[in-house]
Amino acid sequence: MADRLVVNGPAKLAECIARLTALYRQHKYVKLTVSTGKDRTLDQNALWFGMYKRGADMIEAGDAEEVRKLCKLEIGVRILLRDSEAFHTTWFRMFAHLSYEEKLELMGGHPVAGPEGLPVTRLFDRKQGIEYTERVAAKLRGQGVYLDDLLGEVAA
Repeated sequence: MADRLVVNGPAKLAECIARLTALYRQHKYVKLTVSTGKDRTLDQNALWFGMYKRGADMIEAGDAEEVRKLCKLEIGVRILLRDSEAFHTTWFRMFAHLSYEEKLELMGGHPVAGPEGLPVTRLFDRKQGIEYTERVAAKLRGQGVYLDDLLGEVAA
């Protein structure tokens, strides 16, 4: 059984303590993993999809899924390699030896990596999501993609 509890105020803290107490009483064993900081937002996901679609439409780089895979590999993986020791270790043990094309294939729907591909942006916290947004925008703008209308909505 897995519960995801988020504490973002005194009322939620009390609710979480009550939930943990109930779980402990019921099971006599509770395992916790705690992290701080906000997760990336659903608005970021929507913005990224819009950026991928715009990039695909304007630079004829395949479809939005192809742009997404490229950005995940060329930008997202680099952020995680820098920020996550566990990701860094796993990447170099399991994926570094693969060709660019094989790595790119892992970023999209894949029998081993799952329908969303190898987790990259799903692993971001909010700060990493903001950095990713900025770097994807810079990459696409450098290729002549207009994004000001999308970015003006400030989804990050």
